Amino acid sequence: MNYEYQPTCQIPAAALDAIYTEAFGPNLNDGTFVEIGAHDGLFCSNTWGLMKRGWQSHYAEPEMRLCTQLRDNLRGSNVHISYCAVGSANATVTLGMGDWGATGDPAWMTKPEKFEVQQWTLDALLERHALTSGFELLVIDVEGMEADVLAGFDCARWLPRVVIIERPPFLNCFRRLNYRTTYADNINTIYLRDNHERTRTH
Repeated sequence: MNYEYQPTCQIPAAALDAIYTEAFGPNLNDGTFVEIGAHDGLFCSNTWGLMKRGWQSHYAEPEMRLCTQLRDNLRGSNVHISYCAVGSANATVTLGMGDWGATGDPAWMTKPEKFEVQQWTLDALLERHALTSGFELLVIDVEGMEADVLAGFDCARWLPRVVIIERPPFLNCFRRLNYRTTYADNINTIYLRDNHERTRTH
């Protein structure tokens, strides 16, 4: 395979490797990805190998303990971590682990905890990181709140090359922009933008 993957990667490594190779080529070391709902950066990660390759890696995680683990697990000059939620408006919001974050491991994550956290729209977060149109990969994994994240995202403006989104499908907002479904299972859908031109800059 051309890219590395965590053993817990949600998508079969061979399938994801074929998609990444088609989209990015076999040896891209200077890409950019944005992952919303990053957990601890390792468990079920679809992006860990890209971070290891030196990609500009932008993570957002709203749960403080997970974000602390994320910072401990992933370090480097190209790693950018935002302690925040991402949704339909810029505001302080109250979330619970039943809505955001995996359950079952570790044990405290199964508790019905509520916490306040700053929320940004995805547009605002991308602007804060000075990203440009045409970045390589957007991953959205927010435990059922995917539609809320998309409500604050102007896909026609940002045009990521590949989108991995949990809780499929969200066909309508991508189909009109020349995205096609290149993979789908009962957890994730992957969209690949056709007629692609590399327009990003770093």
